[in-house]
Amino acid sequence: EGFIVATGGGVVTRDENREILKNGNACVVHLTVSPRICFFRTRNSSRPLLQTENPMQTIENLMQQRDPFYAEVRDFSLDTDKLSFNQMCKELLKELGKE
Repeated sequence: EGFIVATGGGVVTRDENREILKNGNACVVHLTVSPRICFFRTRNSSRPLLQTENPMQTIENLMQQRDPFYAEVRDFSLDTDKLSFNQMCKELLKELGKE
C-alpha cells in the first residue's frame, strides 16, 4: 500500500526538499519530457514561470538547471514524450514491479 505525491517541478531546487526525497521512505520517479513537448503541453497555461518573452528558452533553462537535482534524488526516470496518461501508469506499475 502507498500513495503518490506529485510535487511541483521546482521542489528539487531546495536543499531541504532534496534531503527529504533522498532519505524518505519513498520511491522518487522523475517524469521527463523534452523541451519541445513540454512547450506544447503548457502553451495555453498561465504558469507564472512561463510568462516570459521566450517560454521555450525558459523551459530549456529550467530543465538544464533542475536536471542535476533530479539526478541526485530520483530512483528512476520515465520519458513521457510519447505516452498517454494510461500508458504512463502502466509503465510506472511495470517499473515498480506491480504488474
